[in-house]
Amino acid sequence: MALLGRATAKRKVALIYGYNGHGYRGSAFGQLSDSVDACVLRALRSCGLIDARNWGEDTQEPDPRVLSKVNWSSASRTDKGVHSLGNVASLKVEVDRAVASEPALLDAFLDAKCDEMNAAFQQQASTSTGGGVIRALGMVRQQKGFRARTRCVGRSYTYMLPSSLLSRLDMDVFNRSCKLISGGEEHCFHNFTGSQTPHSAIPLAGGTTMEYLSQPWRTPASPPWSESLSAAEGLKKRELGVADSMYRRVTSLELDTDGAAAGSGRGELCQLHIAGDSFMYHMIRKI
Repeated sequence: MALLGRATAKRKVALIYGYNGHGYRGSAFGQLSDSVDACVLRALRSCGLIDARNWGEDTQEPDPRVLSKVNWSSASRTDKGVHSLGNVASLKVEVDRAVASEPALLDAFLDAKCDEMNAAFQQQASTSTGGGVIRALGMVRQQKGFRARTRCVGRSYTYMLPSSLLSRLDMDVFNRSCKLISGGEEHCFHNFTGSQTPHSAIPLAGGTTMEYLSQPWRTPASPPWSESLSAAEGLKKRELGVADSMYRRVTSLELDTDGAAAGSGRGELCQLHIAGDSFMYHMIRKI
C-alpha cells in the first residue's frame, strides 16, 4: 500500500555493474565499509535511490540492515583484489512517483541515475586510499519476485597464472581431471568446499574418496580418474548421505595457453577459465 504524501514509489530493478577490485576487501558488504558493495550502496544513496529511513543513522556509512530493507541480492561475489567484468544485483529503489507507472519514463529515469552513480563512483575514487574503479553499466526494471542470486543461471571466472607454472604440471593428468569435473553433468563437490559436513570422505570406486580428489598435489602413478566421479554419480544422493546443496554443475574448465609458451619468461601469463551454474564457498580455489 502506498504511503500518503510520499513523492516516491519502490520498484524492483537489476543493477549491472563492473569493477576493478584493487584496494577493496572483496565485494560482499557485511560489516566492511571498504567493500565493493558498500561503495555501490553509497552511490545509490547519493543519487536518491535508497531512502534515508532505510539507510541508518550514520549519514556516510550504510547500516548492515539496509541490505534486507532494500531486498538486496547479488548474483556473484568476489574475494579481495578480484575484478569483475559484470555482476548483477537486484534491489528495490526509490523512483519518482510520476514515472513509476510509465515504462518508457522509468527506463529513462534509471538510465539517468546510472550516470549519477558513475559520477559518485568517480568522486569516491578521488577521495579513497587506493580503491579501484567501479562502473554502473545499466539498471533494468524487474518484477517484484526477481532475485539476482537465485535467477542467475551461470557464472564464469578467469584466473591469470604465470606460464612458468605449466612446466610443473602433468598436463595429461590435468586435462583428464578437467574433463571429469566439467562437461555439464552434475557432480558432488562436497569436499571441494570449506563448509564441511559430518560426511567428509565419500567412498568411491577404485579405493579413492572425494576427499582424496580434493587434494590436487597428490598424483599417484595410476590414479583411478576414470572410475571416481562417475561411480559416485551412479549412486542416489541420499545413499551418499550428502545434501543436494553439495551438488554443482561445472560447464567448462579450460586452460588457455595461447601466447604463453610453457616454461617461458616470468612475465607471460596463461588463463584458466571455469564456468558453471553456481559455486560453493572455496570451491573454485580447491579445484
